[in-house]
Amino acid sequence: MTTKLSLTARYLLTYIRFKTNNNHPFFASNETIAKVIGCTEASTKVIINTLIRDGYIIKTIDDKKRRNLSLSGKEFQPLDGVYMNNVEKHILKQDAQNQEDWGKYLQKENEAYKARIKSLEDEITRLNQQIFELQNKETTNPVLQKPIPQSEYIPSVSQDSDGTISPVIANIMKRFNL
Repeated sequence: MTTKLSLTARYLLTYIRFKTNNNHPFFASNETIAKVIGCTEASTKVIINTLIRDGYIIKTIDDKKRRNLSLSGKEFQPLDGVYMNNVEKHILKQDAQNQEDWGKYLQKENEAYKARIKSLEDEITRLNQQIFELQNKETTNPVLQKPIPQSEYIPSVSQDSDGTISPVIANIMKRFNL
């Protein structure tokens, strides 16, 4: 009885055959394999375990505790017309495109921050101008200027339950000659 393999499983087997050509070990992680075959890591794990269970792949662990996948020799129908040398190039192209898109996004963010800084600088300039105008108004119109003499304000001093003033308040009163 032959197990009918999905296209993704056949793609994975074809990829492993390509990578293990000339008896090279295949130590790729599920994350790397997922990128190559265009699946999630969880789906990749299920596909690999199914292929191991069905006898298409042999899984071994080397002395450095790395997982090694190899083909068992069980016949399967490889994907025709898939040029495996382009698989990693495709991933690299996609990563490069993602980096380029991220760079464009950051550039737009930077431009937005520069515009915000410019608007804040304009706001500061406007507020400084208003402060300057108000200060000039106060100096030219003495009626607006009515300083409160110090003698008019007498702070109330809180006392402890025994009638003494706390040392901190006493020190402050001493500094301000109260």
